[in-house]
Amino acid sequence: MIIDPVIYAIINVVNEKHYVGQASDKLKRFREHKKTLRGNYHCNVLLQRAFNKYGEDKFIFVVLENLLSCDQLNAREQHWIDLLKPEYNLAPVAGSLLGYKHSEEARENMSEAHKGRKHSAETRAKMSAARMGNKNAAGVKQSLEHIEARAKVIRGRPVSEETLAKRSAALKGRIVSEETKRKMSEAALRRWNRS
Repeated sequence: MIIDPVIYAIINVVNEKHYVGQASDKLKRFREHKKTLRGNYHCNVLLQRAFNKYGEDKFIFVVLENLLSCDQLNAREQHWIDLLKPEYNLAPVAGSLLGYKHSEEARENMSEAHKGRKHSAETRAKMSAARMGNKNAAGVKQSLEHIEARAKVIRGRPVSEETLAKRSAALKGRIVSEETKRKMSEAALRRWNRS
């Protein structure tokens, strides 16, 4: 793999609007942009629309900065985003979609695409295997220190009347077995004895 870290811009020469990006291999990244833009399936809808409107010959690729290592990519991309304020970038934060909000139409499309979707038994087995050993997985016993740290964050947090009403409604009509009542009682006693 070629390592040639750069910060680059795709510039619309008609209106001088920019897209700023980062790449560990600039030639490969430029080819990816061109391929998806030409195919009309680029992940950046703003850039795709402009490309469709103005045509390929109205866009140029420019290297803004050559870097010595990939460790600098996010910081330097953020510098150029802050400096140029590129109109075609969807998110204001380098290397993430933080701050980006999907449109209502996009959210509906994603919802529809996932409705009725079923994973095969093979896929479910692979997903299960991938979660094995995950310390955040359900069923993993947590240390008392970890439990106490989480409890301190939650204790004293104000809860709205609306949330209290929802919790109450969710519990109404629920039938709890004697065994569950016993377990809940024992857990409460353990918490009480710890504090």
